[in-house]
Amino acid sequence: MILHIVGNNGVILKSTSSGNNWIPINSNVSSDLLNISNDYYYVTGENGAVLRINNNSVVNYNSGSSEDLCGVNDYNIYSPVFCGANGTVLIGTEFSPISSNTISELVPPKIYN
Repeated sequence: MILHIVGNNGVILKSTSSGNNWIPINSNVSSDLLNISNDYYYVTGENGAVLRINNNSVVNYNSGSSEDLCGVNDYNIYSPVFCGANGTVLIGTEFSPISSNTISELVPPKIYN
């Protein structure tokens, strides 16, 4: 079982031993990382940080947002939904903004098939 955790100052850790041992993965960011998705390992964080873990490397994206992004649902690798502070909702890897009609902090949507 492969596990990932994220944290402050861009910390990403990976375990291939069900959490018994952890190895760091270089995120190349100093932002606090706030969430990681279950399926395709998208990571969200402060100041619009979006990354994707790919094996032992990290791809950094420009979300175009300066808001803290605290959630992601990646039911489809090409259409993740990112959300966060001040009602921010971004769709897909093009980070298309969608109006949520709120200024509340949002949590990841649950997608049901």
